Amino acid sequence: LKKSVIPNKPIFNTSDSKWRLELMGNYMMANRNISSSNNYASIRENDDKNLATFNLGLQLHRNLYKGFNLGTGFEMNTYSYDADYSYKREEYDKVWVINPSNDTIGFFKDNIRDTLEEYKTNNVIKVVRIPLNISFDLNFRNQGLRFGAGLYGEKTTNSKGSMPDQAELRKVTSDTEINKKILFGWNAEIGYYRMLSGNLNLELNTKYGASFSNLLEGNNAKDKPRLIGLGVGLSYRF
Repeated sequence: LKKSVIPNKPIFNTSDSKWRLELMGNYMMANRNISSSNNYASIRENDDKNLATFNLGLQLHRNLYKGFNLGTGFEMNTYSYDADYSYKREEYDKVWVINPSNDTIGFFKDNIRDTLEEYKTNNVIKVVRIPLNISFDLNFRNQGLRFGAGLYGEKTTNSKGSMPDQAELRKVTSDTEINKKILFGWNAEIGYYRMLSGNLNLELNTKYGASFSNLLEGNNAKDKPRLIGLGVGLSYRF
């Protein structure tokens, strides 16, 4: 008698399971790419200490064709860092210029001198991110690998702390320096998933994202933040 051979099948039959709902907890480290025309960038790079934070995300994915998926959702992310600032900046007295009509038309600097700016702070910038990703699943029976990449838009919802202003390096609140517009960037991930029971799966991945946009208001300096980290969560196919 010949033994029947059951071929290895992927964990999911994509003709039956078109959708995947995914809930992830991500442990992410903030990093930044800062540039400026003055010494603002060197101050931030020397005195900022990036911190890791725990973030949450919920995404819905749709199988398109033979392992290719399109997904979107939202993530609650945080850029966080401590800073122990100590730097010199220019201080001066303002001498106002008044025209014959007694209107103030500007000022010039007088008694210019250096002053030492020193303070400690914790900056926390919270954002809501909406990604649009394409991924490919490589299935092996009850487990598999996932490769994905895409674009995202994000918006700041809250910011606290202090930092130098971009022009004169004076201490200001972070909220006055942070760009409130929608920022754009790209992201990529490599993941591993394993069946727990039925259509419920364990998800593990490593993620990286980088912004195209400037997190700061104005044009004196550019801060293009990045996030890198690990994620763990659950997904359900239906």
